[in-house]
Parts: sequence; C-alpha cells; structure tokens
Amino acid sequence: MHSRRMESLLRFSLLLLLGWSGFAIQSTVQENIYQDIAWSVAKWEAIKMLPRKPKEEICFENLGCFSNDEGPMSHLDLLPQTPEEIGTQFILDHNDPEPPETLDPDALQNSGFRPTKPTKIIVHGFASDPNKDWITELRQGFHENGDFNIITVGWTDGASSPNYIQAAVNAQVVGRQIANFIAAAVALGSNIGDIHLVGASLGAHVNNFVANWLRDTHNGLKIGRITGLDAARPFFKDDPSYGLDTHLDAGDAEFVDVIHSNAGLLIAGCLGIIEPIGTVDFYPNGGSDQPGCNNLFFGALEDFFTGDDSYICNHHRANYFFIESLKRPQCTYTAIPCSDLTDFEDDFVHGLGSCFTCGEGGCGQLGINAHGQSSQYLITLHPDQEAGHCGFMWHLSIKSTELQELSTYGEFRVTLQWSTGYTLGPFSITEEDELMEKGQAKGRVVISAWDSVPVEDPATVILEYVAYDGWIFNGKDHWLLDTLIVKAQDGRSKQETFCAFAASTSVRSTLSSGLKCLNKLCFLQAHVT
Repeated sequence: MHSRRMESLLRFSLLLLLGWSGFAIQSTVQENIYQDIAWSVAKWEAIKMLPRKPKEEICFENLGCFSNDEGPMSHLDLLPQTPEEIGTQFILDHNDPEPPETLDPDALQNSGFRPTKPTKIIVHGFASDPNKDWITELRQGFHENGDFNIITVGWTDGASSPNYIQAAVNAQVVGRQIANFIAAAVALGSNIGDIHLVGASLGAHVNNFVANWLRDTHNGLKIGRITGLDAARPFFKDDPSYGLDTHLDAGDAEFVDVIHSNAGLLIAGCLGIIEPIGTVDFYPNGGSDQPGCNNLFFGALEDFFTGDDSYICNHHRANYFFIESLKRPQCTYTAIPCSDLTDFEDDFVHGLGSCFTCGEGGCGQLGINAHGQSSQYLITLHPDQEAGHCGFMWHLSIKSTELQELSTYGEFRVTLQWSTGYTLGPFSITEEDELMEKGQAKGRVVISAWDSVPVEDPATVILEYVAYDGWIFNGKDHWLLDTLIVKAQDGRSKQETFCAFAASTSVRSTLSSGLKCLNKLCFLQAHVT
C-alpha cells in the first residue's frame, strides 16, 4: 500500500514539474493541450491518494445511468456532465455550395440524411471542435472518394479545456448519443456494416462507448469499421487494471484499424497508446516520433503547442496520414509486419531487414483502404518534401567478407540508378565514424517519393566507401565486401555479389536477380575525408 502511494506521489511530483515547465515555455500560448492533460493527470494522481467519494449516480433519458462506483470510467471517481452541458451536435456535411445541416436524431427521416448511402462519422477529441482544419480536410477527402453521408459529431463544450478528467468521463455520454443516432439510422434502412467511425485521440474512445452501447442496448448491433487516430492513453490505457470497455479495442467493430503516431508515456511528451488495440495497428516511423516534429523533451513542449492545428505535431500526424490516403489514393501506404518496436528499429530500420517482408500474414495498408492484421510498420517521407508523407520503401544491406583485417571505420554509401536515368540516393548505410567488422552485415531502410520511382527494377548500383579520419582511430584504406541486397516494399529483391576490382572511390555494378562470381570479392579503396 505504501509503495503504491509513494509511486503515485512520485508521478504526481514529476507531472507537476512537467506542467510547470510547459507553463514557463508557453506562458503566452492560449491553447496548451499537453499542459492541460498533464495537470489533469497530476490532479488525478493526488485525488487517488484520498478516500473515494460516496457512491453517486446520474441518469439521462435514453442514455441510461452513470456511476462513480462502477462502469468503464469509474476509476476517475467523477460523474459526467448533462447532455445539455456537453452540447453534442450531429453535423451533416453537404457538397459546396450547400451549407452543413445540423441533424435531429429523432427526425432523421425529415433531413438530408440518406439511409441507402454509406455513412462516415467523424469524432474529435479533447479541446477540439468540428471546425478544425484536419476535420475540414477529412470531410473533403471523403467527398472526393465516394457518395457518403459525412457527419461530424461536435461536443466542444463537453471536451473543453482545461479539465481533461471531465472530458474523459463525458466521452461515455457522447458515445451513447452516437449509438442511439446509429440505431435510428439503421431503423431507417442504413446498413450497419456500411457505417465507419473515425475518432481522433479522445474521440477514438468515444467510439468504444458507441460500440458498448450498441452491444448492450440495441440488439448487439456491430459497426462495420472504426478507425482510431492516435487513440489517447491517459485514463484509458495507462493502467493495466482498466478493462476492454474502457478503451477502443478490436472487438468494437467488424474491423478496427488504429494509427499510432505519438505513442508512449506522458512524461516523455507522448499522448497516444503504444500497445496494439485494433484488428490491425499501424506504427509509422515507430509510432512515437514523426519526421518534421521536434522530438527533444523541452523542445517538444514548445513545438507541439503553438496554437491552432500545429500545437500537437506528433499526435496529430495520424490524422494527416489518414487524410493523405484519401487525397493521394495512388500511394498505397504499404506497411510491413514486425513483431514489435525493437524488431522494427533493430532489424527493419537499422538492421538486415529480415522483417522487411510481407510474410505469411501479408503486408498491410494504412489509410482509407486499410487492411492487414497485428502490428504493421512503415516509414514516411519528411513533410518538407512536396510529395507528401506517403512513399515507397527500400531496404539496403551490405556484408563484409571474412577474409580481411579485423575492422574499419567509415561510411558506406549506396546509389540506385535506373535505365531511364533516374537516380535514387546516395544513402548512407553506416555513419561516417561507424565500426564495420569483418564478416559483419549492416543495412537500413530508405524511402523515395511514390510517383518518382520507375515501374521497372533499378539497373545499376553505385557503392562508395569513405574511410573515417579521426584523432583517435581511422578507417582502413581498403575494405572487402561480399554482397549488396536491395529489397523493395512490394517483395522484389535484388542480390549482387561484386566482381569488380576497383582502385577508385566507388564500385559500379549491374544488379541481377541472383548470385554470381561467388569466388570473387568487391575490393573498395577508401576515399579519405
């Protein structure tokens, strides 16, 4: 008992420090989502050390009862606000120039809602509203991809800052309201399998409560699909005692796809769940830190929360990955199954790429056409590139021969060339001062713009070795390599055993589909920096 209290006190103290740091850095920023959540969690850690309140219960018409003593959010020891205080709205988006329409769930038959069409329902999260840029872009993307009922659920008052604890509890009410709306739509003729819920952050768990209420009170209705965009971790998956009814999970719909973009501990600047919770879970760039976002701890506090839609860079990147899959359907956002984050980092990104294969379960696809199972990994382009985030992945690996001196230090670069003249690279497989031992193999994954790579295989590879010239140690003037392997994300693979003796700074060789010259070696002379 004492150890748990000490742990809570430590977490409370750390979060107070975190909240104060955020305040000091962002004292002039009006919107600071992370600070609000950090302070809410710190407050909750303090409350947990106090005796629980007496049992309380509140009931609402058609929504059932809520208690601080039992139920999926009872660990927060707080009752939800009333539906009137939460102010939930169902906003049907029409193609311009027709204005949006606020729907009355009790009078859907008298509205522009079309029960014969598939329905997309968008649910925002904490401190957000239906007018955010990403929601506007998502609605536009849906319009461009089909004839849908596109509905945004606005619950701005119930999700308002700074009280994240209250917003988390209110999510139950909103979920049941959406469930009743869906039941009314089904009664009018909508196909439950054609209903797709998209929830961001806290909104992802609202959709869990939708599923629970449909299951318990509407004859076990089960939604066709739920997409979770970096589902929030605090209060939903940060304690092993929480059950499945507390957070979004694979049983909430026929298909549940989850994109993790800011997964990890709150104290490390992360807001999302890192554990797999869906039918398929996508971890772009490992699921925590995204290209173009400031990932240093205090820099993150400053970079994430600068107002408008840029205040949570990593956390919101999941939204834009999904939106881009609508805007650029020609890029498939292929993802590859790895067993876990360690496998992704040590083998997929910086290793030999044994998990850079679709395997028996097959590769996945992130976005609107999502498919796959278990945990799927991919890397994305830097957002500064005009091509967007989605690209085409390659894995490059080299192997040193055993028949040479013990080791060297230096950079090995690979460039791919096509018969059309297109060149990709150079890519550094090792750092400029990295150790390479005899017989050792090293590799890395790289990415190119989707629409820039020719359909055919690369024809030529250029391999360069730059020896390290340091104060303490240096690289060898010459180094022997056996093999270069080039793998493409679509399963194509080229393996080349070099035959050339090169006295220059690089070796150029034609790529083939098999081994040749097994009794010969690639002899690279260093270009000393």
